[in-house]
Amino acid sequence: MQDQNIDIKTFSHDGHLTKESLRLWVDALMENREGELPAEVKSHVDECRACRTRTIGLYQDLTASGKMPETRANKSGNAPEKTHLRQIYRIAAAVALLFAIAYLIFFFAKNELNNPKLFVEYYTPYPNLVTVKSANTQLTDEAMFYYDMAQYDTALALFGIILEKTPENPEALFYKGICLLSLNKSPSAIQVFKHLAFDTETPYRKPALWYLALGYLQNGDMENTKRILLGIVRDDNHFSAKAKSLLQHLE
Repeated sequence: MQDQNIDIKTFSHDGHLTKESLRLWVDALMENREGELPAEVKSHVDECRACRTRTIGLYQDLTASGKMPETRANKSGNAPEKTHLRQIYRIAAAVALLFAIAYLIFFFAKNELNNPKLFVEYYTPYPNLVTVKSANTQLTDEAMFYYDMAQYDTALALFGIILEKTPENPEALFYKGICLLSLNKSPSAIQVFKHLAFDTETPYRKPALWYLALGYLQNGDMENTKRILLGIVRDDNHFSAKAKSLLQHLE
């Protein structure tokens, strides 16, 4: 620590503090050492409005920028210990922040790369098991023909026509959802499968839950994907083994 027993006359010019004495005063303020300054210096700053204004201005500038004033001790290489510790803390905090950012980038990049890969691995369009019982026999057959040919845009349009006539047709709804999922339209597919998954009367409830989970996976919603998969595993049905396997990949 530098010797603060200075002579006010040595560091005064025309009745005001010189630049060096002003910095000594601000240095003391920043390190809570103003009590070590000579009484003449403190008295002069208290009484001289110009020096007090200069002191406050320099103090605010330095604290805002995080810099310490360049005192004689700093020039000689004897920086105060507290200044050195602050610099170490800042460097350590910066390094920790960089590691945290790098981890987050890696984590999200990994998920973004893995989600499409997992979807492709686990997604298979549901087989054509439709038994036609409605008046839309010809239209349904045509829709399922294009579905089997993987021409999902055309099949989707035909299922839409069927649903205009019979909005609650479970087969048309379910296969419409499959078409949407095959066309990477997961938000719309999710709405269709949610409707079927909570309909206890439809025979498509269990497969709808599986494809609902895949819809969330395609959409990047890991929280809901896991939630639906856990329910399928607990239900112990045809899709439970696949759900358990997919869950293990998501852990």
